[in-house]
Amino acid sequence: MGETIELISFEGKSYKVPHEIVELSEFLREIPDVSSPIYLDALEIDSETLDMIIDYLSYHRYNPPVYRALAKDIDIKTYIDPWDRYFFEKTSQENQLKLLLAAKRLDLYPLQTLICIEIACYLKDLNVKDYINDFHLFLDMDEDTEELLKIDNYWALEETSINSKSSF
Repeated sequence: MGETIELISFEGKSYKVPHEIVELSEFLREIPDVSSPIYLDALEIDSETLDMIIDYLSYHRYNPPVYRALAKDIDIKTYIDPWDRYFFEKTSQENQLKLLLAAKRLDLYPLQTLICIEIACYLKDLNVKDYINDFHLFLDMDEDTEELLKIDNYWALEETSINSKSSF
């Protein structure tokens, strides 16, 4: 232990971090030779995103993330660790998507799960017009087409309860 790992962002910025904090990332954990710098340019992880990932990993080094399956009516504010909640809320939508992509590329499943839970909870209560406005979409759709989409995708609107004892 006590070994450091050097991560190099897409732009070439260097980060020396304790090897133990990267344990949540399957990709980084399985690198055999940590004595050489690890260049993340091929993964297109920029410095701002890598800063956020290192913050997340540093916090969760001693506070393991725990995400369970969500019931549809759960209050997300009581479900997610307050630090994770703040971490997510202070991050712009654009950076949330960058984080999600970086977490996927680094096999950082707890961060992927957090972001997916947060996005799903945000999206679950939006109607079509809210989607169009929030994501600046151009959608030429009349009310009949919207009704047809609701009928074709009835499963997305069903009320279900997920067993809270199962886990991701």
